[in-house]
Amino acid sequence: MEVHLVIHLDGSSIKAIDQKLTTLVRKVESMSDNLQSKIDALTSEVEENATVVQSAVVLIGGISKQIADAVEKAKSEGVPAESLASLDALTAKLDSDNKALAEAVAANTPSSEEDPAPAA
Repeated sequence: MEVHLVIHLDGSSIKAIDQKLTTLVRKVESMSDNLQSKIDALTSEVEENATVVQSAVVLIGGISKQIADAVEKAKSEGVPAESLASLDALTAKLDSDNKALAEAVAANTPSSEEDPAPAA
């Protein structure tokens, strides 16, 4: 058994369908452009956050070094180690936190070798 469907459209019907399709295509293109601009903005924000976090790693490392250098200088000038114990503990805490922060950044930063998500 075969079924044949034949649709006859006059010129005005075809024009109306064409107009609707054109409108739909424009809406899809607009949505696509809007989505791409949002993706671009989010990508930029993520990159800025990564830069800020990496700067924090450098800053914390610098503070820790300055404290450690000051402690060493104080020790060399005869200040008892017991008096500097809290600064030693602070340096160790800064180093530990800095290492954790750096590891978190490294673990959550895609390498340049990773393939980007395929475009749909």
